[in-house]
Amino acid sequence: MVICQGDVFWANLRQSKGSEPKNKRPVVIVQRDSINRSKFQTVLVVPLTRQIKHTHIPGNVLLRKGDANLPGKSLARCTHVMVIDKSRLNKKIGTLAKDKLQDIINHIIWVIGRGGVNLDATNDKS
Repeated sequence: MVICQGDVFWANLRQSKGSEPKNKRPVVIVQRDSINRSKFQTVLVVPLTRQIKHTHIPGNVLLRKGDANLPGKSLARCTHVMVIDKSRLNKKIGTLAKDKLQDIINHIIWVIGRGGVNLDATNDKS
């Protein structure tokens, strides 16, 4: 399976604990492609949710219906960035536009407290 940064896949996140994202849900691949092409069997992802009421909270990026072929609006929960085994990835849904992927990466940088990312300039709430 070819996995590229910005791809959106269905992932099986069963057997999660507590507040971890769980069940079958879309995830965005945020790991750089040089690692994706390596022999590592894990991948860094941001889980998506259909619960979009927290769009205004920093660390969340709104994805519109049709972005990466998503069937409806979704929220990329950059505060929940996680490493999963590649075997958890199922069907590819699509690929995000570069500007939307960069928005997600900027939010991850903000979450980990690095860089001077201004989320007001990058977070498109529409």
